Amino acid sequence: MIPSKKALEISERLHNLIPAGGHTYSKGDDQFPSNAPRALVYGQGSHVWDSDGNEFVDWGMGLRSVILGHCYPAVVEAAKSALGVGANFCRPHMLELELAELITKTIPSAEMVKFAKNGSDTTTAAVLIATLSAPALRICFISSIDLSPPPTVSGMNIFSAVFFTISDRLFLPYRLATTSM
Repeated sequence: MIPSKKALEISERLHNLIPAGGHTYSKGDDQFPSNAPRALVYGQGSHVWDSDGNEFVDWGMGLRSVILGHCYPAVVEAAKSALGVGANFCRPHMLELELAELITKTIPSAEMVKFAKNGSDTTTAAVLIATLSAPALRICFISSIDLSPPPTVSGMNIFSAVFFTISDRLFLPYRLATTSM
């Protein structure tokens, strides 16, 4: 499917205002084939619609977080109900305590619970906990940012991918990691 003039204009506007045209790297144009929709405007169940009104199956399901589908009625009603008591408090809400208690009761090995807003925060927390728990642990970061070594850092070549170490952590550029191994 060839993008329409309208879709291309929307894509240009996105790229002019948002680096890489999307707020997460997984939404970037380089993550999708050239015939993928440029911008989505609506979702219902497992389907989404683009700016031209074309319908698609959302194989990504909201970056894998929409397991029940878009606009799932029970979730929409629960969100509406929750908004009626306030949102984004500066201190913990009682629901956070109740859910943490339920999780630790349901999963006996879970001594504590930490809620996070995205995968980056949870990954950072997991790396921090692992590093503190096992100081000799070596951690490999696969990055979507170009982390090619500066001239003053010694680089190595493995699997045709350049990597370098800083403070016992291995940095491997995402594109090279995914295409070279």
